Amino acid sequence: MVKFRYAFHIASPLNILLCENMPVGKDTISQLRSAIAFALSGESSEVRLYFETHVGLVPAINEAIVPQVEASFANPIPIEADLAPLYVDASEWKLDSSNQLPSWPGVQFKRPFEPIHLRKLLVHNMTHALVGYLGHFAGYLEMSEAVLDPEIRALVFDAANTVANALYADWRYSDTQHREADHYVSWILDRYNNPELGDQTTRVCRDALRKLEQGDRLIGAINYVVTHTLNSNTAAVAESLSGILIGVAAAMRYVTDTGCAPEGYADLREKVISRLALDSRYLV
Repeated sequence: MVKFRYAFHIASPLNILLCENMPVGKDTISQLRSAIAFALSGESSEVRLYFETHVGLVPAINEAIVPQVEASFANPIPIEADLAPLYVDASEWKLDSSNQLPSWPGVQFKRPFEPIHLRKLLVHNMTHALVGYLGHFAGYLEMSEAVLDPEIRALVFDAANTVANALYADWRYSDTQHREADHYVSWILDRYNNPELGDQTTRVCRDALRKLEQGDRLIGAINYVVTHTLNSNTAAVAESLSGILIGVAAAMRYVTDTGCAPEGYADLREKVISRLALDSRYLV
C-alpha cells in the first residue's frame, strides 16, 4: 500500500487506527513501524521517507463492549445504545495540508495518550476480565449474570476503585467524559449488566496466558498500584488488591482446567508470582 500510494503521488496522509489493548511497558507501535520499515528496506530512499512522513500508525482506544460475532453474520450485531467515545493519539496522527486535527463526532484526539491507555487497560479491561474469570469459576455463562452476583460485584467494584483512584491521582482526566474515578467505575460496571449483548464469560476468558503477562490487565493493574503508592508494600495495599489477586487465581485455574498451558497450576503460580511487584509475604 505504501508503494502504491507513493507511485501515484498521493500527498494526503494515511492514518491507520490500531484499536488494540496493548500491554504496559511495550512500545508495540514502534516495533510495528520498525518491522514495516525493514520490509521496505529494499525500496528507494524516497519510498522509505514517504512511509515515515505520510503513514501514521495511530493508537486508538474504543471503550465499546463488542461481544463475539457469528461467522455467518446471520444475526444482527448487538451494539450499545450509549456509544462510548473513540480516543485517538494526537501525537501519532499525520496531519494533512490544513495542519489541523479532524473534528469528527464521537472522536476525541488526546495528547498525552498514556492516561487514556492506562485507564482502559488497567480499569476497564481488568474489571471485564475479573467478571469473566470469577463468573466462569462460579458457573455463570453470561457476563450480565456474573456481574449481578453480589460477591463478584463487590470484589470487582473494590478492585476497580483501587486502580482508578491511583490513576486519577497521577493523571488528569478532567477533559474526558468521566472526570471522576467513581463515575468511570460506575459507568463500566453498569454496562456489563446488559443481557442484550449476549456477552459470554467464555469469550472474555480467552487468551488467559496473555492476560496474565506482566504488563497486561491483571498483573499490570496490581503492579501499577504497588509502584505508584507510597509505602506500597503494606498489608493495607495488599488487602485493597485482594480482588484482583483472586481474579488472577481464577484465571490460572481457567488456564489449567482448559489445558491452555503445558505446566500445572503450581508451576504457573510460581511464574505469575515472579511477575508481581507485590511483596510475596502477602501472597498465600
